[in-house]
Amino acid sequence: MKTMWLMVALTGLSGCAALTPTHEENEAETNLPSTPILSVINDDVCVFNNTVEAVKENCDLAYWVGLWVQADNTAWPLRKNQITALGETPADKLQKILLSMPVDTPYQDRLRAKHWLDEVTPLFTPEIQQAVATLVASPNDQMLEYESAISMLSKVNTQRALNIESLKVELEAQRKKLEELLQIEATLMDKNRSTQQ
Repeated sequence: MKTMWLMVALTGLSGCAALTPTHEENEAETNLPSTPILSVINDDVCVFNNTVEAVKENCDLAYWVGLWVQADNTAWPLRKNQITALGETPADKLQKILLSMPVDTPYQDRLRAKHWLDEVTPLFTPEIQQAVATLVASPNDQMLEYESAISMLSKVNTQRALNIESLKVELEAQRKKLEELLQIEATLMDKNRSTQQ
C-alpha cells in the first residue's frame, strides 16, 4: 500500500520535472540506470545512508511525501515559522527543504533550501539521490533561474524608467531655456524696430 501511494505521489510530483527542457542525447552518453527508479524504490528503501544516525522515519517514504504534500497546502508564513523551529540534523534539514519547495516560497528562502539540499544529498541512499535530483533539485533550480531572470529584468526596467524620467526633466529644462531665448530675441527685435523708426 505504501509503495502504491509513493508511486502516485512521485508520479504527480514529477510533473514539475516535465516542465524542464529536454536534451536529445545519444543513449551511450547517458548515465541513466538500466532499471527504472520506481522499480528500485520499494518499502525497504531508506532516505538516509548508514552514515547518518537513524531516525524513526528514515525508511518511511510515505512520511516524507506526506510532509511535502502538507507543505504544499500550508501558507508560507506558517512554513517559515516551522523552518525556524527545526534544528540542523540531516532529517531536520530535509524537512526544511520540503517546507521550502512550494511555489510561494520567496527567492532567498528557496535559494537557502538549495544549499541545504546540496549539504544533505550525499547523505541520501543512491536511490533517493536519483529521485531527489529529478523531483526536487531540477525543478527548484529551474524556478530559481526564472526568478533570477525576472528580478534582473525588473531592475533593468526600473533603471530605464528612471532614465526616461531624467530625460523628461532635462527636456523640460531645455524647452524653458529655449522659450527664454526666443523671448529675449523677440524683445531685441522689437527694440531694434523701434530705434529704426
